[in-house]
Amino acid sequence: MVVTSDWTAGSRYEGIGGGRVIVEGENLEVDPPRRLVQSFRALWGEDVKSEGTSRVTLDIEPIGDSCRLTVTHDQLREGANDQLFGGWPMVLSGLKTLLETGELLTTPGSLMYAQGAEPVGRQV
Repeated sequence: MVVTSDWTAGSRYEGIGGGRVIVEGENLEVDPPRRLVQSFRALWGEDVKSEGTSRVTLDIEPIGDSCRLTVTHDQLREGANDQLFGGWPMVLSGLKTLLETGELLTTPGSLMYAQGAEPVGRQV
C-alpha cells in the first residue's frame, strides 16, 4: 500500500493498494517526529466500509539510541469487524523490516494489495 498526503493537520490522506483506495481519512494532528493522529476509514470491502470512521494514533518516543512506537486504534464500536484492527501486527512487522533492511515483506498478507499500486503525491 502507498499512502499519499501532504501530511499537514486537517489534510486528507489515502492508502492506495491494488490500484484503488483501500483506506482514507484526515490527518488530525501532525507533530513530526513525535506524533501522528488520523481518522481511519477502511474501504477494502463492504463489511468494513459499514463500520465507519475510527482513529489511529502513532506516538514515537526516544529510548536511548532507539525509539518506541505506540499505535493506538480506538473509537471503534464494540464488536467491530476484526479486519479493522487485526492487521496491525503485519503492518508493524512490515514497517520494522523496511526500516531495518530497506526491503519489503513478501508474505501473502503483505503482498495482497501490492500489485498495481501507483505512488501519487508525497509519500511516507
